[in-house]
Amino acid sequence: MTGIPQQEAGVIAVGVDGSASSAAALRWAAQQARATGGSLLAITSWHYPNAYGAEGSLDGDWRPDQDAAEIQAHALAAAADVLDGVAVETLIPEGQAAGVLVEASKKVNLLVVGSRGHGSWRACCSAR
Repeated sequence: MTGIPQQEAGVIAVGVDGSASSAAALRWAAQQARATGGSLLAITSWHYPNAYGAEGSLDGDWRPDQDAAEIQAHALAAAADVLDGVAVETLIPEGQAAGVLVEASKKVNLLVVGSRGHGSWRACCSAR
């Protein structure tokens, strides 16, 4: 994967997918970067879904990379108040989110992600 800064002091990567939990992760990462004098790397990955035999079912004009860029831009704009004064780089690579974030974690100082949420399973089983 290209574009990820090599091990630099204070680089905090954060997964940004447009969800409420990723917005909270972005805000926390920005505050942490400010507190430590670090910089932020906002990562929004994208990929074409597996069609499983549904040839030609995808809209020919659909650009998931552009959707990812728009999601990231909106998230960064929504967090502008906490991002003010923080150095921010953006990365929008192709790939499954988990793999992209694991790879990024090898080249930064800290990786921040929101919770995926597990619905009722988490609620019922975490209380035990």
